[in-house]
Amino acid sequence: AAGMEGRTEGRGFFWQDRTGPTTLRRFHVVNMFEIHKEKGTKIVTEEEITQIYDGEYFYTRVNQQKHQTATKSFYSKDRMLQLGGAELFESLLRDNYVTLTGEESLNEWDAYLFAARPKEGNWTAEYWFDKASGAQIQLIETTADGKPQLSMTAEEVNLDPEIPEGTFTFVLPDGFTMTDETVPEP
Repeated sequence: AAGMEGRTEGRGFFWQDRTGPTTLRRFHVVNMFEIHKEKGTKIVTEEEITQIYDGEYFYTRVNQQKHQTATKSFYSKDRMLQLGGAELFESLLRDNYVTLTGEESLNEWDAYLFAARPKEGNWTAEYWFDKASGAQIQLIETTADGKPQLSMTAEEVNLDPEIPEGTFTFVLPDGFTMTDETVPEP
């Protein structure tokens, strides 16, 4: 909206298990939004998002101040954040013009740097991928007028974590109602 500026800050984690026939995934983030309005006022709000792919279904849970939703659907690689691997590169190449622009050291990682410009849209992005693992370690999206609109940086990449039991099992919390998109409507 006109006259409003803000910022978003999020912290989260991404688990992936490729040991079985299906890659299991869990993504969790807590975002804090701060919107500065005219006349010096501001709105601060928070949301928590969890996504789980258990090998059969894709679950999304969103918890906002006055709004809790949970959805069960079929998995689509475009519906979940990807931090590396073939699915991320496929979607990048399908939806963007991508150029390898160089190699850089970023924190403790030696990285490839790619520039992307969407086939439809008017923004740009830079992606840093760890040379050794292929994991995305940083992303910066910029608006058409050169202002950063999204920035994500990995603080840690663990390629062989101990994954706790139940990590890829979705449990519906109290207060949430499940919308099941896997059942056709009558």
